[in-house]
Amino acid sequence: MNEIAVAFEPKVRARARRAAEAAAQPLRRYPGLKSHISHVVLDSSWENTAAFHFELSSHVLAYAKNDRLDFEIFYEWQGQVHKYIPAYLVRIDSGEHQPVTLILEVKGLEMEQDRAKYNAATRWVRAVNRHGGFGKWLYYPTKKSHELRGQLAKFHELAAKAELVS
Repeated sequence: MNEIAVAFEPKVRARARRAAEAAAQPLRRYPGLKSHISHVVLDSSWENTAAFHFELSSHVLAYAKNDRLDFEIFYEWQGQVHKYIPAYLVRIDSGEHQPVTLILEVKGLEMEQDRAKYNAATRWVRAVNRHGGFGKWLYYPTKKSHELRGQLAKFHELAAKAELVS
């Protein structure tokens, strides 16, 4: 075994142990009032925080955890095509205009592959907005779910002013 593998072995074991412990935990979910789905599936405490802000925000009309909804965006990574499944789809009130659909990703650590996903989602939103037949869309990856309350207000302001870039 080379020196690099030996140096990372304890970290890999710790990560594997945490993943196994998380998998052994019962599925966390709670009833959502602004979702047509009876319960919100929570994969992480950050997604829990996001759902909490969705429920409290007057700017959120509805939301759904993108769990088994088949909403996926294809992207290329290292010469292969992959599926990106964002965390949430959120309907943002835009006042007198048509509501805007926000694709929200809640992510802690960002890797190079995540940037490829984000670029694909940004291109997808731009293409759908230019098409014009599916309403207006936004994409936002957040690393700070506790700041989501303020971000939702900003998205509402953008949508109300119809300042979405195609």
